[in-house]
Amino acid sequence: MNLSKEEERKHFFFKHRLANGEIREVEVHSGPIRFGDSEMLYSHVQDITDRKLLENRLQNSEEKYRKLVENINDVIYEVDSTGIIKCKSSPIYKILGYTSDEMTGSSFIDFVGSSSVTLLERLALLDEKSELENEYQLFKKSGELCWVRLSTKGDL
Repeated sequence: MNLSKEEERKHFFFKHRLANGEIREVEVHSGPIRFGDSEMLYSHVQDITDRKLLENRLQNSEEKYRKLVENINDVIYEVDSTGIIKCKSSPIYKILGYTSDEMTGSSFIDFVGSSSVTLLERLALLDEKSELENEYQLFKKSGELCWVRLSTKGDL
């Protein structure tokens, strides 16, 4: 109760030792409650050990795949249904010369040269086909055009 009063918190995370010596992660919601002339502490304790293990596994998995995407030589990108770039892997900067801020939130079509009509037509086919491949010209930051091969998949 003192910790709850001192820190003016009602929500805590602890490592709790069970009678058998096992350590468990717990989440505690506590607060004072008046009962007659006495002030008592109520606590709701929930074992979150399994949840924490799953969160750690998920975080490790996300980190593993983030590193994989960052270190792959191919470009991996995501655009939304309107063609706005949501994310892309780092090789795109080496190829086109744009920074993350310059590309994120921009339309993919802004970077496509004369093949933009063809690209839009092909992307419309993603409803019918699961994957499309073709070559397109993209504008580099310098204004030069470079040829790239795109392998595109619809929503995963």
